[in-house]
Amino acid sequence: MQEFFDLTICIPLVPAYTPQAHLSEYINKGIENILTLDKKIEIIIPDIGQFKMNVFTATDDPGIKNRFPYSDNILLFQISIPNTADKIEIYHSHNEIISPEERIELFKLNIVEEFKHQSFHLLVFSNIAFPGAIKTREGLVLVNKEIIDSFPSIYSIHRESLDDIKTLKWPTYKTLSIHQVCQWFESNHFSFRTHSKTKVARALNAFTYLFKHEPGNMAFDLFWSLIGVEALYCSSKDSISEQIYEKVQLVLGPVTESKKKIKGMYNFRSRLVHGDLDIPPNNFDYEDTDEEKFQTEMFEATIMAVAILTTTLQEIIIKNETDLKFKYVLEK
Repeated sequence: MQEFFDLTICIPLVPAYTPQAHLSEYINKGIENILTLDKKIEIIIPDIGQFKMNVFTATDDPGIKNRFPYSDNILLFQISIPNTADKIEIYHSHNEIISPEERIELFKLNIVEEFKHQSFHLLVFSNIAFPGAIKTREGLVLVNKEIIDSFPSIYSIHRESLDDIKTLKWPTYKTLSIHQVCQWFESNHFSFRTHSKTKVARALNAFTYLFKHEPGNMAFDLFWSLIGVEALYCSSKDSISEQIYEKVQLVLGPVTESKKKIKGMYNFRSRLVHGDLDIPPNNFDYEDTDEEKFQTEMFEATIMAVAILTTTLQEIIIKNETDLKFKYVLEK
């Protein structure tokens, strides 16, 4: 009988291509940052226990590297789980008698799915700590060195927005320790297992929707980012754009050169949602003089919304807060 199951998730990282070659050092620091989690973080498998995770790269494993010829770096997450399949309750959808073999397979499926979910969340945390540094292709899940499943690729718009946000000079992306992000999340009892219960939890859940298996429609990034931003900054449904414009400056610093961009962000979103903006049809692939203008406005609005949400979460974590509270003060 197998006493332990060694679970390994192989995650091929997307390098900085030629147009973004100047980001190589930043990306490498982001990789180094996530490697600091090695043996310092625990994966919780419900009803089974907590297990320290090994985090390393496949620099010396040609077998793994050969599976991902287009990635220079392959990140590995690894845990070892004792086989307690005979000691925990396992449900069968048809209430049939489960054979020992079926019980073990269901047990393996359960621990693999849980490990995948929590590994995904670590990659989300890494993009709060080092926005845009960790971007991945489809990976693999191995159990005792046997391929058992795939691990989805993780795309977000953060890397593409780094240069544009830097040019705008507001807001400013910071770099945090991913271990600090994880500790803040755990110590303040946030969870990705339930619906949100607070404004910050709502913003965190919205943030997870920015990470997709492949590049997608930026409108979804814009909507989910602004859901998170409104959760953090808006106390009523009145003058939402003004509430955001005034309050973000208290958290992220005064807006100087980007005033039109931040107001244009919400204006674009409002026109799009309320049907006041001319839009292309789905699967649009034709020449149209209005398309470039539409895509430019969409990109500018989206990267601003994503940056505001991300940098606000960074500030909350740095200050170890669980909420943003604002009050009016009468000047003397």
